[in-house]
Amino acid sequence: MDSFSILSKIKEADNHLKIENEIIQLTNDLFLRNSGVKNRLRLLQFVNCTFNGVEIYFEEIDKQYLQIFFRDCTFNCKVQFNRLKISGLKIIGTKKITTLFEIHNCDLNDLYFRGHRSSPSVIEGNISINNNTITGKLSLENNHQVSGDFLFEQNTIKNIENDRNDIQLSTFNDSHFNNASFLGNTFQRNARFDRMKLVYDGVGSANSFGECEFEEVSFNEVNFGERCLFNGSTFNGTAKFLNSKNFDDTLADFSGCTFLNQVFFNHAEFKSLTIKNSSFQGLTSFEDCKFLDVELERNIFEKPAQFDGIEILDINACNRKTLRTIK
Repeated sequence: MDSFSILSKIKEADNHLKIENEIIQLTNDLFLRNSGVKNRLRLLQFVNCTFNGVEIYFEEIDKQYLQIFFRDCTFNCKVQFNRLKISGLKIIGTKKITTLFEIHNCDLNDLYFRGHRSSPSVIEGNISINNNTITGKLSLENNHQVSGDFLFEQNTIKNIENDRNDIQLSTFNDSHFNNASFLGNTFQRNARFDRMKLVYDGVGSANSFGECEFEEVSFNEVNFGERCLFNGSTFNGTAKFLNSKNFDDTLADFSGCTFLNQVFFNHAEFKSLTIKNSSFQGLTSFEDCKFLDVELERNIFEKPAQFDGIEILDINACNRKTLRTIK
């Protein structure tokens, strides 16, 4: 199939279109806009398809009941979704992404960009998910990026009440990302980043979660790679960093943060931990943590912080303010 055949099928489709087991040669860009989709189309589905060529570009599609679904597909081309207002965008079980995959300025109910539990999606290019608003489910689990950069920036994940009283989560569990940047996101619901692994190659971003706003959040058993930067972030709910470990590499910095609830770093192991000018208003625990060096300065602990069992290997590198806080 080619671009013209795909666009013709989409334009003629009512209610549901499924394209399956096709090798699609994009001799021209696959460029889809609002006028190319009927209002009655509810589901546009690609299953086990391979896209070869230049670019897939979906832009300014405003169909509140439409779901676009790619399952078990291979993308040997650029993929861009820009300014979509649709019910859902779901990319699941991707076999390969080789160049660029962008989701920008979209208003979505659901966003899935994840692998299967038994087989992570393999990514060899750049991923950019920026300036989107998501009101339903957000799942970026089980991805394995082997090259390129990962950007998830300036997104707003809203907490919309529904009749079923569903507990909505934002999940990034068990994903591996390169040069990841999570700058400036607002999570109005609980988020899970458990068992995530981040790799920094010295060229791209710095594995940063700066200037984010979180509700209840967990980073349990995360390998942050070389850098773990949360500067200027606000934690409205309980924050957990339990068993997050990369003692050989991770330089962690939580300066300028506000923790309005409990925070637990228990059993975390970082090469270095820096916290300056931060506020802790709930229970704070660093029990059984291990660091090479620590710097704690000008922080406010509304309740006594717990440091039982903490291990600092280079205690001579700690300044007096740090030692007074820990003792």
